[in-house]
This record gives sequence, C-alpha cells and structure tokens, in this order.
Amino acid sequence: MSSDENTEVLLSVLKKMDKVQYEMSQKLDEVQELAVELEKISVSLCDVGEAIVALKRLV
Repeated sequence: MSSDENTEVLLSVLKKMDKVQYEMSQKLDEVQELAVELEKISVSLCDVGEAIVALKRLV
C-alpha cells in the first residue's frame, strides 16, 4: 500500500470510530434515562409496599 492509501484507510477507520463513539454516547444517554425511570419505579414500589403494610395493620 502506498502512503496515500494508508492515509485513506486510517481516515476511514477514524471516521468509523467517531461514528461508533457518537452512537455509544447516545446509547449511554438512553441507558441513563432508563436508570432514572427505574429509580422512580423502585421508589413507587416501595411506597406501595409501605401502604400495603400499613393497610394490613389496620385490618
């Protein structure tokens, strides 16, 4: 391979790496959003559990 061909291959690889990094960053953002939603659900489930325990004490 010539120097120019090597440079083209390297640039192509770098562009693909940038694209993959961008996509991974987007996926990480999505995962973080899901983690926040799961935390909210967890808190809600704990609240429901506490309410059930309180109701059982009344019965």
